[in-house]
Order: sequence, then structure tokens, then C-alpha cells
Amino acid sequence: MKKHILLAAAASLALAPAAFAQSSGSSPGVAGERSGGAAQTQLRPADQDFVNKATIGNLFEIESSELAQDKAQSAEVKEFAEQMIRDHGKANKELESLSGDLNAQQPSKLDAKHQQALQKLESAGEGAAFDRAYIQAQRDAHREAVSLFSGYSKSGGNEQLTSWAQKTLPTLQEHSRHVQSLNIAEAGGGSSSPSGRSAAEPPRSGNQ
Repeated sequence: MKKHILLAAAASLALAPAAFAQSSGSSPGVAGERSGGAAQTQLRPADQDFVNKATIGNLFEIESSELAQDKAQSAEVKEFAEQMIRDHGKANKELESLSGDLNAQQPSKLDAKHQQALQKLESAGEGAAFDRAYIQAQRDAHREAVSLFSGYSKSGGNEQLTSWAQKTLPTLQEHSRHVQSLNIAEAGGGSSSPSGRSAAEPPRSGNQ
């Protein structure tokens, strides 16, 4: 009888290490998979900052250009605004899809700086005065956007976002060149001579 008891005890002791190893090994494995998965989808602060700024830039372009559709006087300005709504709307949808894949958070509204700029446009009146304000706002916004995307294209920490920034940058650069070519004097109701002077200015004499 004692022999049977001893054999049973020995068998239990023999099975215990294997069961313990299996039990203790399984929990860290699950935790490791979870933490590893989180690490793969979590962006660095610099990458999230790029997503934030790019999203807000797109939102400002869309909202300010929708305003231009209603308040601008120049047909050229209205045409440019229509292009901004189309191009930046497309870019924001692409970024939204990327953000979903990367578990990134996208802002849903403008930050204080861009909200103030939009309010300034809203108070600029209509017609020629609005055209001038809108063109200047677009020049400033695209200068910032080109700088942001150019920098991230070179040193971005996320491969997917870097690839998207590199693909989007040429469009932003073209926007910047286009808005620089819009003549504020023309948008203000006058015409401009090739020398850059308004046609309303008196001609300069040869002695000046």
C-alpha cells in the first residue's frame, strides 16, 4: 500500500514541473504578443505631431477655400479655391486611411492658430478685400505646408507616413507656386503691368 502511495506521489512530482513551465510560459507569451502588437502600431510623438499638423493644414485649406467660394470676387481666386478643396480633401482622406492603419489620432477641428486665421478671413469682408486676404493666407499656409512635408520626407520616423509625405509634397509645391502667381493687385480690382506696378500708378519718367 505504501509502495502505491509513493509511486503516485512520484508521478505527481514528475508532472508538476512540466505543468508549471507550461502555465508560467503561456502568460508572458500572451503579454509579449500584446505589447509587441502595441509597439508596432504606436507612433512616435514626432510622427503623431506630423499627422496633427498635416490634418489641421488640410482642414484649414478646405474651410478657408469654402469661404472663398462664397466671398471672393476674382474668378481666378475662386478657381484656385475650388482646386484647394479638391486636392486637400483628397489628401485628408488618404491621411485618414493611413491613420486608421497606424492607430494614429487625427484632430477633428482647427487649432487656435488656424481658427484665428479663419476668423480673420471671415471678417475681411467680401470681394476684392477678401481676395487679398485669402491669397495672403494661402501663401502663408502653403509655405508652412511645404516646409512641414519637406522636413518629414527627409527625416520621418514612420515608413508609411514618409512615403505619403514624399508623394504629396510635389502637389503642395505646385500649389505654392500657383498662389504666388496670383496677383493681389488684380484680385483687388486693378491690373498690374509687367514691371509689377499697378496700372493705376502714374508712369515713371526717365529721370526717376
